[in-house]
Amino acid sequence: MMQTGIFTRSFSIDVPVEWVDKSMQIWSAPPSADSQVAPNIVVMREEMPEGKDLSSFVSMQMKELLNKGEDLEIEYQKEVTFKNVPAKEILFTWKASNQRLKQKQLFILQDNDQIVSMVFTAAAEDFEKHLPVFSNIENSFSWIN
Repeated sequence: MMQTGIFTRSFSIDVPVEWVDKSMQIWSAPPSADSQVAPNIVVMREEMPEGKDLSSFVSMQMKELLNKGEDLEIEYQKEVTFKNVPAKEILFTWKASNQRLKQKQLFILQDNDQIVSMVFTAAAEDFEKHLPVFSNIENSFSWIN
């Protein structure tokens, strides 16, 4: 039996019902002459690893980030409720490929065994000016079914 698994602006695709959804979607603003980094958002869905909870999953993700980038500075990390479910929100800056980036990551627990993560990224010096768009995107999120 097939189910429609993914919808985008230009296509949809059907996958077997028993297949696991490990979706990743990336959207980016048009390139700008005044910044090396186009503001972007990555939304990903994955299964919670065996034996992990939300806090340990987020810790694992942050350790991976430490291995990829340098000069990580966490502005805050807090537990929040997002669309009526537990979530963790982290705001930080770090250096990747000689560019200082600022990211807001939101890790959302779905049904105790799925994680939806939203990552908002921009050049550190431009992040604040992109906050209204990032907030609109975040606020438009809704659960299906």
